Formats: sequence, C-alpha cells, structure tokens
Amino acid sequence: MTNHLYQRRALNKKEFEEIQRLSSSDRPTRAAEELLNIVLSQTDDFYDCFLDSLIKTDQLDVHQSIVLQGLSRYINLIYTGL
Repeated sequence: MTNHLYQRRALNKKEFEEIQRLSSSDRPTRAAEELLNIVLSQTDDFYDCFLDSLIKTDQLDVHQSIVLQGLSRYINLIYTGL
C-alpha cells in the first residue's frame, strides 16, 4: 500500500520511510494510524489515490468499508479495535 502511494508520489520520502519504519518495528497499528493521519490531512485527490491504492493492493474489504460506511466511521472502528 505505502509502496503504491509512494510510487504515485502521493507520499513523500519522509512519510514513506516513517510508515515503513513503524511497519517493520512490529507496530503495524501505529503505522496504520500514521497513514490515516496523512490521509485526513491531505486533499481530495490524495483521498482518491488512497482509495485507488486499496484496490490496486487487493485490500477490497477495506475499500468497501470506507466507501460504504464513510471514512469517519471507519476510523472510529479502527481506534476502537474493530
């Protein structure tokens, strides 16, 4: 996912490296939170790229949850532990 966003220049090098570091340090929840914080602070174009990246990386269940329930509801589910 982050590779796809970085290749599309949606994530800058610093953001990409930080998410990769968190992912590789057995902190995947923190890495997901960091990515969601970036998504929330960006433009609609970034959000569209994020949704497209979910499809391209075969995370269709996550894409469907976001689209059908709305991003704010999905984020709330993540923070409450699904």
